[in-house]
Amino acid sequence: MKLHSNLKTGLSISGLIGCTVLSASVNAASFNPTGVNLSYGAVSHGQGTISNNLNPASGAYDRTRMTSDDKVMGEFSLGGGLEYGNLDNLFEKIDDLADYFANKDDGANNGGGDNGGDGGGKPGGDLDISNPDLDALIDRIGVEAASAAAILALVSTDGFARADISNQFSLISNTNFLGGTFSFNFTRQVSSGAIGIEDEFNFDSQQALTELESLFALVPEDPITTFDLSGGISITVEPSTGKASFAFENDSLLVTKAAKVSEFTFGYSREYGDYESGSLYWGVTPKVVNIGLSNVATRIGDIGDSESLFDDIKNAEFNTDTAIDIDLGVLWTASNYSIGASLLDLVQSEFEFPVIDTTQIESEKVLDTLKNIRQYKSKRQLKLESGLYTSDKKWGLNVAVDANAVEDPLGQSFQWASISGGYKSNSWILSNLRAGLHSNLSGTKLSQVAIGITALKYFNLDLASTLETTKISGNSYPKNVKLSLGFNYKF
Repeated sequence: MKLHSNLKTGLSISGLIGCTVLSASVNAASFNPTGVNLSYGAVSHGQGTISNNLNPASGAYDRTRMTSDDKVMGEFSLGGGLEYGNLDNLFEKIDDLADYFANKDDGANNGGGDNGGDGGGKPGGDLDISNPDLDALIDRIGVEAASAAAILALVSTDGFARADISNQFSLISNTNFLGGTFSFNFTRQVSSGAIGIEDEFNFDSQQALTELESLFALVPEDPITTFDLSGGISITVEPSTGKASFAFENDSLLVTKAAKVSEFTFGYSREYGDYESGSLYWGVTPKVVNIGLSNVATRIGDIGDSESLFDDIKNAEFNTDTAIDIDLGVLWTASNYSIGASLLDLVQSEFEFPVIDTTQIESEKVLDTLKNIRQYKSKRQLKLESGLYTSDKKWGLNVAVDANAVEDPLGQSFQWASISGGYKSNSWILSNLRAGLHSNLSGTKLSQVAIGITALKYFNLDLASTLETTKISGNSYPKNVKLSLGFNYKF
């Protein structure tokens, strides 16, 4: 693999691929809530139809707000979002590296060996093979190696982007079911994003100097010769002209992962007891989860144009499997406060990505990383919530926190902490105003501010955005932005 000026194109793609496939991307509701919970967070706020789909006990609590004329109620929502890594620094480094490789005509002309030719660049240039300045040559190669290593390090840490769309349909029945409340929830979830896997350069200048000492033995009549300088770096010399070029052989990868998730939940909840100080609810939610996983790995130096990369993603093969899981929840509500807890993914189901062809990869580190990211196992997560509100529920203040971090199918870690508030009015035109601050305590550690309204009693609009920005093509954008549209129904 030659790491040359095409790297700029490839890494730009890695940063933008997630948002480019927006039309086919979704994120799990447990990682990024949709609907009014985009603003409220994962809390049983009691100011709308469905309070908290993630707490199985909330169905019976929400049903207490239904009248005898109501048969069912629920919510439908559709949302989308974009998230970027630190692309401004990434593009800057790509430009720096591109400058090093701008001159490609001063190297040897594909003269023998696997590493010659198109990797030509500035470190080679013209050499006096009768008296080569090896120390200067090694210094120049070291600069190139350090620049390439910096790019690859950025790819593995900041070189990512993703896009999300989520849709959800929820229903609560007002008919007694085994002495309790039946609820149903369907989500269609697909996630897509790109990450980098770095194959580190281990350039040893002393080893390179020892290797290049044989340059003294070259004469103009000798054939084109390639020298292995360590760390996957080689230099090819054409003795007859004194031309030299160098190349990087490196197994750093861009891995694009995708997950298609369909989840059907069948909730049962009921009141455990109605006490003088409040009511205690419990709930259990069995769910059927169908997940399809796919991944495409491309050597960074082999990325030539976006069209071929997009074709690989569109034509990717999915491994699909179905599992049964279960969520548990409890909720205590009083006239002015509530506290609750939910335990998600009790079974912890396992799924696998397709096997990636690694026959051309030699780096043990890269091979181990690919092996480790092949499996996805859902992890139990404990969510805690609390709320303070006026007795008429017009004003509310909520706090929620995840007790532990979990990863989504793409390997991104989430552990939300939220504080939110809402106002519920008697106005049909603007019946609810809400806002929240949500911080991911794990993974990206980004925080986002969210606001939302319910208009004409049934239509929800919620928007969330980070305060941190990143630059793309000279323009500043939020690192994370999300939008959710939905409507409530009751009949």
